[in-house]
Amino acid sequence: KPTPFTSDMILERFLNKNFIETMKPSTIQQDKIAVIKFSKMITKSLLLMYELNREMKVRFEYVPYIIQILLDFIPNGEEDTYSNVSECVESIIMKCIDDDIINLAISEEERNKEKDVIITLEEKKSPLFVVIKLLMNSLNYQYQHCWGYILLLIAQLVKKIGRGAKKLISTMQLILTSAEDIVLDETQQGLRNEALQIIIYGLGSLKAFDFLKILPLNLNLNVGDKNKRLYLFPVLKKHIHHYQIEYFGRILMPILDNIKNLRIIPTIEKNASSDFSESKELNHHNHVYQSVWSLFPSFCLYPNDIQASFPKIAR
Repeated sequence: KPTPFTSDMILERFLNKNFIETMKPSTIQQDKIAVIKFSKMITKSLLLMYELNREMKVRFEYVPYIIQILLDFIPNGEEDTYSNVSECVESIIMKCIDDDIINLAISEEERNKEKDVIITLEEKKSPLFVVIKLLMNSLNYQYQHCWGYILLLIAQLVKKIGRGAKKLISTMQLILTSAEDIVLDETQQGLRNEALQIIIYGLGSLKAFDFLKILPLNLNLNVGDKNKRLYLFPVLKKHIHHYQIEYFGRILMPILDNIKNLRIIPTIEKNASSDFSESKELNHHNHVYQSVWSLFPSFCLYPNDIQASFPKIAR
């Protein structure tokens, strides 16, 4: 529908930083209704400005700025407050984190590689990195009561980055390993599903090869070693598709051959005569062997390299 507003008018009237700072409710003594109304007002203003003029470079500055203001309301808010605020942040992530913002981050990453310098997330300046930094920094004790919301926002951001994740490996590593820490923390099991969602979207964005570089299965480690990522098997089995079947043969088959050659797969007779510790180890390796094989049907689900890997079948 026609609108009387222009993007410049919205920027001048509703996203003017002096106006925002003047109208912003207190983050300490919060009026819940005022916070929710204000959050929706600045969010809708940003989305409308973006909708009216997607070419406005100023959005690169305003996306992290508005998200910062919204996140500041969370620590002292009630659940109604931070659920509404989280919805506002999610709307900004889904509608304003576009290819231009993602490509800015990729360009910064590539420049750092050319200079052969290691830059931490805290030192990176692109809007996407600032947003990631804001969300990751929200996983501290002040926000602990609403970590579930923060984790889901991070998951949506990872999903939105999509294929660009392959060119942002160091940042993805930070995000995925942080999510994994929560998945494996027995005191944080109430947040396991939200953290696991980040890992699932990370797998979707990176695909198996790059994903398993960041979170390798580590199947060569000793039985009981916590660095073995056995929890990933159900994730991989369910979410790998449209991938290269050649990867299974090149990377995972040698693992299967190694187990088989070492005779780790026990027979019923041998297992029955073993002592308890040996039996436990044999059963563990048998479980790993079966788990690796269980991934094979997923790699066969619409593989994208049939033409190259199996030309006779392709014909």
